[in-house]
This record gives sequence, structure tokens and C-alpha cells, in this order.
Amino acid sequence: MKDNTTTPKAVTLETDCFEGIMLKINQLIPFSFWIKREGCLIFSSNGTENGYLEESLQCEDTTLTLGISPDVQKYSLGLKETFVQLLQLVLNNQSRVEAEMNSFSAELLNRYEELNLLYELSQSIGADFELDKIFDVLIEKIEIVLDVARISIMLFEEETEELIVVAAKGFDIKQLENHRISLKEGISGYVLRRGEPLLVQNGSKIPNDVKVHTRDYKTESFISVPLICTHVEGNEIPIGVINVTEKRNTKSLTSGDLKLLNSVASIAAIAIYNNRLIETAKESERMKKELEIAETIQLGLLPNHFPVLPDLEIFGRCWSATNIGGDYFDFYIENEDRVDLVIADVSGHNVSAALMMAVTRSVLKSLMQESIPVSEVLNRANRTLFEDLNRAGFFISIFLIRYNRKTKELTYANGGHHPVMWYRGKTREINQLDAEGLLLGVLPEVQFQEKSVTVKSKDILVMYTDGLVEIDSPEGVILGYDKLKSDIAHSAGESAKELVKLIFEGVQDFNHNTIQKDDLTLLVLKIK
Repeated sequence: MKDNTTTPKAVTLETDCFEGIMLKINQLIPFSFWIKREGCLIFSSNGTENGYLEESLQCEDTTLTLGISPDVQKYSLGLKETFVQLLQLVLNNQSRVEAEMNSFSAELLNRYEELNLLYELSQSIGADFELDKIFDVLIEKIEIVLDVARISIMLFEEETEELIVVAAKGFDIKQLENHRISLKEGISGYVLRRGEPLLVQNGSKIPNDVKVHTRDYKTESFISVPLICTHVEGNEIPIGVINVTEKRNTKSLTSGDLKLLNSVASIAAIAIYNNRLIETAKESERMKKELEIAETIQLGLLPNHFPVLPDLEIFGRCWSATNIGGDYFDFYIENEDRVDLVIADVSGHNVSAALMMAVTRSVLKSLMQESIPVSEVLNRANRTLFEDLNRAGFFISIFLIRYNRKTKELTYANGGHHPVMWYRGKTREINQLDAEGLLLGVLPEVQFQEKSVTVKSKDILVMYTDGLVEIDSPEGVILGYDKLKSDIAHSAGESAKELVKLIFEGVQDFNHNTIQKDDLTLLVLKIK
């Protein structure tokens, strides 16, 4: 990970596939042959090397030697030349295939290492509420993954509108002439004001409107990334800045480095913001503040903006109970053809449940970026989270849907969650979508069933958590599936947003607005 890329292996042709192709060719020709690379035999059809007619073959940057039995001269004129040309084509194709596989393997390894880093980071700083320890973990991980000698973390002080250097690697903070910088000055202030990261490579220019404080840096290449936490109401809260420079291998920092540092900054901003919330909570009644923090964390994970798309509508909402739980929903639009929707519920009603959902969200978002089946997403998520869930005594129910906007195919997998309601616009029937799969955290290895259906125009998918169908009336009657189906059918002609609103109003009327025992969460996908 130190260069953020893994170099693909050189093409060797020493594979079972290559040998199999050579043996197949040998079966088709009436003479024997061998191939050498740098004097070493890599294939021989009969083990004999002496007295053979030798020809040169080119495989990428390597020249191979082909030995052909003199018996070839017994056959038609030009057979040897034709065979040499044919073998050259085969070698070219095989080297191309092997190079592509090596490149794919290297890219897959890079993606795995990045995911592993982000997960380890979220685990390390998510479980610690002391800022100094959070800073130590951040600097350690950044130094390892980017292989840089100089790192600084700066926090924004709202009262003075200054950035303060609070942690560093490669220099002593105490020796700085001024460890406070105005938000209106310097590269760090420029980055936080704009809310966008900045990559400067060797030879690239710093923006003209930036006032730079000159220092003795060994390279001209650096990255400055803002720490920003998005509040549940959509407000962006400035936290600070992370700066890195002086890559040890003397190379320039790359866009890949920038992307990875940006992901690290997102996790760090949430951890630092959560730390501030917790410190505030300590000043008043502990349990009351703890619930407020849990609500902030929980709702901060939920989307507050929904896309306007020509072919479908997406809308969701969570009504928090007095005892904050671990309800979560989200959607991911990876490209113009694919939309993923997820709804989940962590057992428990406290800060720990909300923090566990924050970790789960980070893992899910990383896995969603990979082109893997929905069942594999749940499989890897369970494998990654199992130890932490098991240690904390938590479980997670989860339902994942992937919708292909081009083919209207809906693929889904379920991890112990309530079935999804599928309203079919043409027949006005409501079916339940379900698949086999255990809750996350029950077993370390689980096979999740994957199913697919094709939806049509005016179809509606309603995802929900148990708090909605298990809520009871003052008389002790459970709402149940039938009431939910009735409310869906009654309001199917409304927009997704209005449908969510009307379902919740129906729930409130059912329980006469009494205190909720659990969160109520809905996520609706409506096909236009």
C-alpha cells in the first residue's frame, strides 16, 4: 500500500493454461518442438533439445527461442514458417491474457487493502473517544499507507476562526513560530473555506489567491484535505484539515493518494465530531445527553437529499423513538443504470448501537463500490463485522436491493429482516419479497440466498423496520402486515414522499400518538 498501487507481475508464460495450449498444439502437428526463455526450457514436447532448427519469437520485451524438429522438412514447403507465425500469434495472445489477469489481480489487491485500511481505521478511532489517541491512530495509518514523512492535523476553532495544529509527524509543533493560522490565510485555510481537497504535484501551481507560509519542505508535492462532517439537517460542519507531503520514494503524490486520504478524512471528521458531542454530553445529565448523541449519530447516517430521476422515485424517513435505536437506510447510485437500496436495524437502543451502525455504514459503502452480487455484499459484511458484533452482543437485520434501471430487474438478498412489500401497479396486488439468510453477527460464515424479479411501471417497493409493523395500539393490538398492505394500496397513486407520509400518519392514528418503543423507518422505491 505504500505507493497506493501494487505493481502487476511480469508475464512469465509459466502457467497451466500455457502448457495446456502447447500440448494441444503438439497433438495437432506431426513434429516435435521446444521453447526456451533466456536459455531455460519452459516447454518441450518430447524432452529432446539437440539438432533442432532454431527460430526467434518475441513475447513483450523478451525474446524466446523456438526449437523445431528437423522432421518438419519432410512435409510441405512453408510448413515451418506457417508454424512459427501461428506460434507467435498464440504467444502474443497468451501474454496479453496473462498480463490482463496480473493487472486485475493487482487492482483487486489494492482495493482489498484500501477497504481493510478504512475498516481498521473506523474500528480504531470509532471505539476511542480521546482525541489524542484518535490523532495518533490517524497519523500512524496515514504514514503507513501513503509513505509520507510529514503529516499535520489541524482543527478549526470557531470562536477565533483559526486553524490550530494539534498533531504532527516529521516536525515538532512546539518549534513552530505560530501553530495558529487564520482561516483566511494559507493553503489549509483555502482548502477548508472551499470544502474541497487540493493536490499539488511537482511543477503544478498553487492558486494565485492563496497566501503561502514558506517552510523548508523537501518536495513540492503535497495534499491538503478538509475535515467536514455533514449534519443531519444538511449543514456542513468544518472540523479541520489534514496535510501530507514529502513522499519517501521521492515520487509525486497522486490522485489515488488524494482519493484514499479523502476517505480517511471522512472517517476522521465523524470521529472528531462524535468526540465533541460526547464531551458536550459530559457537562449535563449523562443518560439524557447520551441519547441525544445517539440520535445525532444515527440520523447523521441517513440521507437527507433524494434524487430527482425521470424513471423512478426514492424517498425514506426514520422517526426516532424515545430510546434511540440502530435503524438505518440508504441508497447508492453507482451509475446511470444501477441503484442499490439498503435498510437495516442494529439490536439495542443506545450510543453503542448507533456507533455500530456507523461502522456498518462505512463497510457497506465500501462494498457497494465493488461490482459484486448483493448476496456477496452481505456475506463480506457479515464476515467483516462478526467479531465486533459478537463481542458487543449485537445483531443486525438487513435487506439489500439492487435495481437495474435499464432492464427493470430487481435483485435482492435478506439477512434476517422483514420481507419487502411489492405493490404491482398493473394488478394492484401486493406480494412479499423475501430470501433466506441469517442476521449479521450470528455466525462468522453465512450463505445468503439471492433472488430476482422484474418490475413494471407503477410498481412500488416498500422497505421498513420491525418498529413499524410491531407497533401496538393502546389496546395492545399489533399493527401487522395487513394494515401496512392496506395503507400502501390506499395511497399507491401518490408520490413516494407522500406515500411515506401517509403510511406514518396511519401508524400514528393506529397507536393514538402514544410513546414509540422503537424507531419507525420506511424506504420507498416507486417505478414511474
